[in-house]
Amino acid sequence: MQVRYTAEAVAAGDGRNGVIRSPDGFGSNGSRSNGSGGFQRAVDPHPHIPGVEQSVADDLVAEAHRICPYSTATRGNIEVALTATV
Repeated sequence: MQVRYTAEAVAAGDGRNGVIRSPDGFGSNGSRSNGSGGFQRAVDPHPHIPGVEQSVADDLVAEAHRICPYSTATRGNIEVALTATV
């Protein structure tokens, strides 16, 4: 398999209020309210991909999510809202 991207990340805070950030601009949180007083597992990745058009960044993020082993393992169990910025 060809390596296309590598990254580092640092997590801070507790599970419900935690935030994950990386030096390259990628960020995510870990849960959100389910509307009935509880929480559900969710991630909101915000990868920053400078130097490309927004549509290219959106396509790259969607493809990364499609082939990512973590995304594959959690698909259908964790809500994911991808938001790429350029």
